[in-house]
Amino acid sequence: MNEAPNVQRLLNKPSTLQPHQVMKLWRLKPKIFFRDVLDVTLDGWQEDVVDLYMNHSRVGLVASKGPGKTFTLAMLGWHFFITHHQPKIAATSITKDHLMSNLWAELLKWRSKSKLLTLSTNEGFSKITLKGHEGYSFIDARSFSKSADEKQQQSALAGLHADNVAFLIDEAGMIPDAVLITADAALSTGNSKDKKARLLVSYRDWETDRKSTR
Repeated sequence: MNEAPNVQRLLNKPSTLQPHQVMKLWRLKPKIFFRDVLDVTLDGWQEDVVDLYMNHSRVGLVASKGPGKTFTLAMLGWHFFITHHQPKIAATSITKDHLMSNLWAELLKWRSKSKLLTLSTNEGFSKITLKGHEGYSFIDARSFSKSADEKQQQSALAGLHADNVAFLIDEAGMIPDAVLITADAALSTGNSKDKKARLLVSYRDWETDRKSTR
């Protein structure tokens, strides 16, 4: 398979108009996607995370503050969104303000840096959509009230029904179990050639004893 870099800089087209072989290359080789579409070269540990993401439905990023967990979640979110058919993604964090100031801001920042992403997507305050597919291909900002009961918390990530579904959860260690259980249940349909489901979460290193081993 040809791995020539900077494909989109030559084609200058949105993802929906890219040749099939380019989309297949990007889908199977995320590191090339990051380089071509976002002009990003990952650190070694982030490349390890990408390898896990390609081979496992559930991936947790555990580190102290500062190494780039939220950035990595955003990179994986963009890869999943652009390279999979009619994707639906939910993004959440410990509070709505935290989500908007961190993970959501990171998604929008990298969208603004990439011509392909700006050509391919519509930016909204709480939803990013794929142009021409606005009703069924999106990244949705989800939030929940910590004072809500368990059933209301579960609804925060409910309702994503598609062949390609992903959840981006920042600071998962402080998120109620009910929210995480809903996301995890969506992975029960499994993966195949035409279907993918991913649960991608970040933790502070001191949070893992409480949550990550459930």
